[in-house]
Amino acid sequence: MEVAMSEVAGIGSLTRALVSNRKQRVARMLIVLGALTMFAAGCASDPKPLEPLPRHPFPQWVSELEVGKSDIESVTHRFGDPDGIEQSVRGGLIYRYHFAEVRWPDDDPERPVVGANGTLERRPDTKLQKVGNPITAFGRWLDWLMFYPPKQPRPPRQRWLPATVHDLELQFDLEGKLARFRYAPEPGRAPIPADV
Repeated sequence: MEVAMSEVAGIGSLTRALVSNRKQRVARMLIVLGALTMFAAGCASDPKPLEPLPRHPFPQWVSELEVGKSDIESVTHRFGDPDGIEQSVRGGLIYRYHFAEVRWPDDDPERPVVGANGTLERRPDTKLQKVGNPITAFGRWLDWLMFYPPKQPRPPRQRWLPATVHDLELQFDLEGKLARFRYAPEPGRAPIPADV
């Protein structure tokens, strides 16, 4: 009976020792994890404040149009090739321009940033994207290598963002001078290619 009691006492002290060792290991792991978290938070760079995106000069270009003075050549030089050309009932040409100026939300990860020279640039990839892009490319290559017939190309995915839609219709007379124009900016939505 005394042997059995001493064995029970030995097992109890052994169990207490194991439990206290386990608690110590968990406590050490939590301390190390907390230290790593604080280190990572301290090393993370503060996000730079986003500069407002520059406005497109389309409305300014429209304000510079002069009826009777602006001609087809100056308009195509400023606005580029029209989205549509029609023959007017009176014999001139009608040029139509359609331009959507996207209003990017500040928290959008695909929002472009203003570069040092004032132009819009793609936002730089995060560290996770820098690691994930080669892995994704390798997976696509492996998919191409292993499966036949290969996947057919799909049109790029798009997402719709709020935008200011600029519609401009210019009517030129027979001599190529601007006879009248109609400009209608209005709120709308524009398709943006979504990054895969």
